[in-house]
Amino acid sequence: MPHPLPLLNAISPPAPNYSVLFYIGILILGLLLAMVTWGIIYFYILKKHQHSAKHQALNDLKEILYPAPISELQTILRQTALSYYQREQVAHLHDMQWLMFLDQENAKSKTKHASFVHHHTLWQKALFQPQQITQEEWLHCKKMTVHWITEAMPPSVTHTSTISL
Repeated sequence: MPHPLPLLNAISPPAPNYSVLFYIGILILGLLLAMVTWGIIYFYILKKHQHSAKHQALNDLKEILYPAPISELQTILRQTALSYYQREQVAHLHDMQWLMFLDQENAKSKTKHASFVHHHTLWQKALFQPQQITQEEWLHCKKMTVHWITEAMPPSVTHTSTISL
């Protein structure tokens, strides 16, 4: 008895070559892995850059001790603010406007803080009559400075968009 469909083998397509699909899948998987790795490295560097000014300011504050003038604390506050905000936002601020700016940014932090505006007279006395400030008052100003740098910096994402690498 002859085979009922002798031409069936001639009509059927060859078996698909799945090895090509396998290699394409491996290539796509490798590209995805490379992109994820690059993204992780990029965000790590960005995060490290965002906190570098904060860490530098805290290291500088460790070196400042009591007889030092309060203007050194103010300088560190300004340098830190200028590291995170555009110059036009910070450079023109002085006296009460500057203290209000510090309070505004400090209010965004999650912890309770001492108000710079509330201690306006202490800051003015410390800046313009440094010989009349006590060690306790000086330490309070330093504590407020450290708190502002640790809690208010870096600012929210809307402000950090101005940072350039």
